[in-house]
Formats: sequence, structure tokens, C-alpha cells
Amino acid sequence: MTLQRKIYLAIFSFFVLASLVAGFIFAPLFLEIQKGSKELISQKAKISALELKIKNLKQSKNVYYGFNERLKEADKLFINSQMPVEFIVFLEKISKDSQIKTKISLAAFGQTEENTWPSLAFQIDAEGASSNLFRFFEKLENVPYLTEIQNITFNQSAEKNTVRALFSLKVYTK
Repeated sequence: MTLQRKIYLAIFSFFVLASLVAGFIFAPLFLEIQKGSKELISQKAKISALELKIKNLKQSKNVYYGFNERLKEADKLFINSQMPVEFIVFLEKISKDSQIKTKISLAAFGQTEENTWPSLAFQIDAEGASSNLFRFFEKLENVPYLTEIQNITFNQSAEKNTVRALFSLKVYTK
């Protein structure tokens, strides 16, 4: 073998040996880097998904509180079916403010097919001057409760110069 071939063989052997060493040392390192970068991408995706969930939860929380406030307001429209005293006192107050005499009696409405919401019926016998009676009905129309006037009858008394109204007032309950 000539010297030149020995040099080529030594150089070739060196490159093969260097390639093998690089393959055994750097290949696992590159594979570990590649694995780490995939895991990093996966973690970033998870973080983005969690941040989106947090944002959605905050929005849902705001919507919930908005609906909750509206539900509280809506709940005030209904009277307590077990204790309608507050509503009766309210009726007595507006009749006194309107300067009319009232007799209020309670009759329960059940939940039927045509009446799907639970309610109470108040039979009201109101008597007073016609202007005062209409003031009473105007106030009754603007009550902060969910109500419905039913079966109204007016009678005028010639002797007393007053008007008498008999009617049912349906009030929706909780």
C-alpha cells in the first residue's frame, strides 16, 4: 500500500469514526431536543386552551350575574303564596290612598291546564267616588306585581253618589 492510499484510508476511517461518534452522541441529543420541542408545543397548546377556558368562564360568570340580577327582579313580581300578607297590606294602602272602601277576601287559584302558573285570586269589593275608584284602578294597574283583573262589575248607587266595583284580582305566586 502506498502512502497516499494509507492517508486516504486514514482520512476515510477518521470520517467514518467521527460520523459514528457523532451519530451515537448527537443523534440522541437531537432526538431529545425534538421530543422536548414537541412537548413544549403541546404544553403551549394546553396553556392556550386553559386561557380560553378561563376567558369563557369569566364571561359566563358575568352573564350568570347579569341573569341572576334579572331573576331577582323577576322574582319580585310574584307574591308568596303561603304568606300573601304583604300584598294585602299593599292593596289596603292603595285603597286608603285612593280614598275608597275595600273588602278583600282570598280565594286560591290552582294550577290547571289553562292556568299553568300558580296564582291566588283576591275578591275585592271596592266602593267610593268614581274619580277615586278610577285612581285606585290606575294604581292597581301599575303595581309591582304580576296581576290580572278579572270579572269586573260596576254598580252606581244613586243615594250615596258612589260607585261600587266587584272584581277578582289574579296575582301570580312563587
